[in-house]
Amino acid sequence: MTKATAYGPEAADRIARLWRQLAPVTAGIGFARSEVAQAYDDWLSDRPAPARPASFAHAVMRGAVAVPDADPADAGHALALALACLIEPLDIVFLASSAEAGGLFRRNRTGPSAPADGPASVSAQVAAALGLRAARAELQSSTLHKITWPEAVWTDPGNLIPALLTGQRRLCHIRVKDENGTLTGTGTGFLIGPSAVLTNFHVVEGLPDTLDDTSRLELRFDYSETSGLKNADPSRHFADPEWCIAQSPVGPTEPAGAAGAWWNDPAARKTWREAVGASLDYAVIRLATSPGLQRGWFDLGDLGRDDENFGCWVLHHPARSDTTVTGGSLHFSQIGTARLFHSASTVQGSSGGLLLNTFGQPIGLHHMGLSIFDEPERYTDFKVPAEVVNCAVSLKSIAADLKAGGHAATIAAAREPAPFRGCLDGVQPVFGRTHLMRDLGDVFRGERPVLRVHASAAAKAVKSPGKSFTIDLVKALFRPPEHHHIVFEAGEIEVDALGQTEAVLNHFAPDLVATLPRAPDTTTPAFVARLVGHLGEAIRSRLANKTVWLMIDDLDVHSLSDASGREFLATLYSQVATLPNLRIILIGLSPDIAIGGLDPARVIDSAISAADIERADALFLGWLDRRSIASAGLDRKALDVLGRAVASYAGTEAPLAKMAEFVTNYMSKGLDDILGTARPEGPGGGDG
Repeated sequence: MTKATAYGPEAADRIARLWRQLAPVTAGIGFARSEVAQAYDDWLSDRPAPARPASFAHAVMRGAVAVPDADPADAGHALALALACLIEPLDIVFLASSAEAGGLFRRNRTGPSAPADGPASVSAQVAAALGLRAARAELQSSTLHKITWPEAVWTDPGNLIPALLTGQRRLCHIRVKDENGTLTGTGTGFLIGPSAVLTNFHVVEGLPDTLDDTSRLELRFDYSETSGLKNADPSRHFADPEWCIAQSPVGPTEPAGAAGAWWNDPAARKTWREAVGASLDYAVIRLATSPGLQRGWFDLGDLGRDDENFGCWVLHHPARSDTTVTGGSLHFSQIGTARLFHSASTVQGSSGGLLLNTFGQPIGLHHMGLSIFDEPERYTDFKVPAEVVNCAVSLKSIAADLKAGGHAATIAAAREPAPFRGCLDGVQPVFGRTHLMRDLGDVFRGERPVLRVHASAAAKAVKSPGKSFTIDLVKALFRPPEHHHIVFEAGEIEVDALGQTEAVLNHFAPDLVATLPRAPDTTTPAFVARLVGHLGEAIRSRLANKTVWLMIDDLDVHSLSDASGREFLATLYSQVATLPNLRIILIGLSPDIAIGGLDPARVIDSAISAADIERADALFLGWLDRRSIASAGLDRKALDVLGRAVASYAGTEAPLAKMAEFVTNYMSKGLDDILGTARPEGPGGGDG
């Protein structure tokens, strides 16, 4: 009997199935068989296991028995057979990515199954063929290299770096104070909604259900000296008075009768997990603002695998320190459990940290550490995993609990956006505009995704009421990378639909311009519909994870042509329902002009009223209140005099713009010195 058949029928069937998945990929790449065979053998020598083949040649022979249709003489077939004989999909991806990292693979576009386009990475193709979401490179050890710490994490930076950058934007340092304002505890949390932060319940359990003083629960984003902030001043947000959206208790921290390193005993782990039950030690904090509109948030309905014992990372704020990442490994069987064991280092303050798997995907909420040592740990002592381990709560379990409790809609809700401390980009002030802020929030939520901004009859007496400032607000409040902005002036709208489609595509997918149909072979409406269909597909494929803001300015200055360019816009409006991530803002379009192709029920009319531009002194003083001028102890009569002086400078033709000019040029530095910076916090800009 050959070693291949020693696997048994079940293993042979699995090898055959894996071969069918891999053969189309390996047929489309080029490689030197001898080089790949050597890399395969080196990889096996570092990871000997009874179930694995002894060598590349052995694997090919073993696979050929399981797959009679394969031709071992064919290089692509042989590689697919050798990979399939590893049985485990992650092993297959690791080996493929290691060989690719060593430069052994090249993309063969002339191969019989090479796609016209698609992932350039061979390991990514292998991962996709096996139904995995990512590929990981694993480095080799040999006689010249040694693994010094078995717990070390080996991760492709292409997977980790984007995850860390995203996680850093959404992570926050949590500070809890008592009724006297004394700091009583700190922790970590991360955004799971526009205004919702997830942390451990034990971080916030001392707070009352209703906060009379919301500063008792403060959350600081970009809490790091490397965030690029002026004076490292982080973005501070406070909880809503009714701060708790949902919570789950801590539960028992060890099984009854536990002794020593009980977590190493499968029976003890099972007992503890059963005792924990539905106690998940989480709290969802409702914020008074919506930082998630700028930073994005982690969707608990789209989580990574937490059932594989490979590397992991924790993003946290240990011991009140800056944003920190530590690596480790997942331990023990995780399948279907609410608690995940890991070895990434944590200390007090790490509670509520974000646990990522080796691919950078969110999987857990760091919960606590377990140790056989009673005395405080000394950082000079090395504790092996058998003596100490950390524990996280599975995000899948938390997601299921929140869904069962009917909290999804509340978590997804966003508060009205607002510039950070009343300013854009830390300097340019925003006066009034409360109705516009509310309307922008409604547009973002998407029930009515089209906004028409115009001046009311009472405001038209002002030469420049500030309609175009809407674009600046949108760009500041809804920032990349979660948002994408496409801006045109009405005078730039192309007369023909083809030209306008090209202009829009050039903003985010210029390579697709060449794929557009060039000449109408049907009626003009049908041709325009085809163009809009191409554009919609491009938005779905290239910008699916972003909110797309299409803004057209000066519609009261330039009337749109009656040619196919206008037909293009009308057709695009009619497709809004099929593009749930598209938002359209029409600036200057009079409310008595119908928008062809669009359901009026999906349009918000936002008029700049006289109250938005009159009484410049009152608008200025209201803005100072948002800057917390009361904390400076300045005399109110002096502020009134200052308000009248600013109003006099503002004049009547463009009062808001002139007032902003005065504050920016003559007051911003002094106000920053007295009241603290209004600079937007972090690489993503100002927070709502």
